[in-house]
Amino acid sequence: MDLHNLPRENAIEVNGKLIIPFGTVDFGKEGKILETARLNGGKILYAATSLEKKLEEVILLYFFGILKEPNPKRDFFANEVLKASDLTFSYKKELVGYCQMLWTEGTLRPES
Repeated sequence: MDLHNLPRENAIEVNGKLIIPFGTVDFGKEGKILETARLNGGKILYAATSLEKKLEEVILLYFFGILKEPNPKRDFFANEVLKASDLTFSYKKELVGYCQMLWTEGTLRPES
């Protein structure tokens, strides 16, 4: 962008940087709808990440039991496996369901 031709009368300095405002956009009543959508989107993201964290806690509890002392294997599993981008929310949900099924059948018991 060619900054030399911009009017500098309204320019302000913030943290040592020159900022030249281009104006504002008025979305009218749609602006309120957009603001509500943005706020709701934030709530949905918070709920989804909170639920994913709970799934991770259930998986750790199932495979490693209650944390009583430092456990490097548990830490490795939590940080390198559960936090891996390849282990999706959907897969974590399936894994919890599978562990629940095995536990109910008595095939596999969680660590104690």
